[in-house]
Amino acid sequence: MRLCAIVVLCIEVFAGLRVTGNICNDKKCSSISQNGSEKDGKGSDDKFTCCACGGASYDITFTGKWTKSTYPRHFPGRMARWSPLIGSSHSKDYIVWQYGGMASPGVTRVSEWGAVEKLKKEMENQGDKVLSIIKTSMLYRGVGKVSTTFKADNRRNLVSALAKMFPSPDWNVGVDRINLCDGNCTWKKTIIRKLYPWDAGTDDGITFKSANIKSVPQKPIRNITTNTHKMGSFPAPKVHCKVSRWSSWRPCSVTCGIGVQLRGRAVIQEPKNDGIPCPQLVESRVCSKLPTCLDKRVDKPVMAKPVNCKLSPWSPWSECRGSCNRGGRFRSRTILQKAKHGGNPCPDFNSLIKWRRCKLTNCPPEKNNDCLVTGWSPWSECSKKCNRGRKFRVRKIIRSEKNGGAGCPTKLKERRKCVPVKCPA
Repeated sequence: MRLCAIVVLCIEVFAGLRVTGNICNDKKCSSISQNGSEKDGKGSDDKFTCCACGGASYDITFTGKWTKSTYPRHFPGRMARWSPLIGSSHSKDYIVWQYGGMASPGVTRVSEWGAVEKLKKEMENQGDKVLSIIKTSMLYRGVGKVSTTFKADNRRNLVSALAKMFPSPDWNVGVDRINLCDGNCTWKKTIIRKLYPWDAGTDDGITFKSANIKSVPQKPIRNITTNTHKMGSFPAPKVHCKVSRWSSWRPCSVTCGIGVQLRGRAVIQEPKNDGIPCPQLVESRVCSKLPTCLDKRVDKPVMAKPVNCKLSPWSPWSECRGSCNRGGRFRSRTILQKAKHGGNPCPDFNSLIKWRRCKLTNCPPEKNNDCLVTGWSPWSECSKKCNRGRKFRVRKIIRSEKNGGAGCPTKLKERRKCVPVKCPA
């Protein structure tokens, strides 16, 4: 049995399990499965039962691969290491740990301190439900190997084990009730599993080096995901900006002389979580293959003058907007004149509004883990002085949700049509 612990970016594969079996103790049996399948066959209706003969011996090797290159965020340097791998071969009547269950005192002790003796004692107290206790030495670096052996039989045919990540609040990798038997009554020769890190639910820390914050009440064991720990050592994956293809070139800005042609592209996906920012969205080029414009007075060419973008002054700061704890004050400006003939272009939407944090009354205790957003900013001025234009408003995320609190809204920007007055005919 060989366990491979892997720490990688975006949290895709955290550990892998490899089990290698020896010949069954009963020589009359064809006891080794050659395909190493983990799927139960038709010989059993229970995924935890075993009809293989006799017993089998297995070896287990824990291979750590936790380095700064495989997982750079918050990497703890020389502090990175693994506790002893602790577990057992046992019957279906005993559960060491499981997703959605509560950590036992022994599992809690491993998860918070890496101490295995209490869990070992719990397993020893299970009597004949446990055949072999699995315990390796500690791995004092993020990379390396430790090994041991254990036995299984057709009643104690399940394997469960866990190892703590150091440093961490209460985070582990492990396996829960892997059946060493195939459904066709043979012992599996090889098993490969990909595992994800899990939180024992006894400490509320969200980074590798978080101070001890006891979970009150204790929470169920759960996978560590970008939703449960997005502000900590397990960030959401980077989302890069995506843009559309370039539009066709627009007509030249003048009918004679030298003018400018423009083309643009739209943002399909805004960047998130330090993803690659959006590239230039507008391109211009000179269009000069046009008839020469003549000034009737001096008979010389006349070139169109560039017109720069003009913006309104910033509006006053709004009142503090939000529900509790922290809110936001906003101010905005509008485009008064778009650029023409190669003049300085106007800024993008995000540069037309500014915000800053402000303090509100404290949130009630039941909302302390909820996502915190500002209220909506005031509506901006209409983008047109007459006829139909657009106005907008935004809100900002101040703090993401944590520990199962209410999530953040997806809609952070609103646009609305506006018609100040009709333009004169």
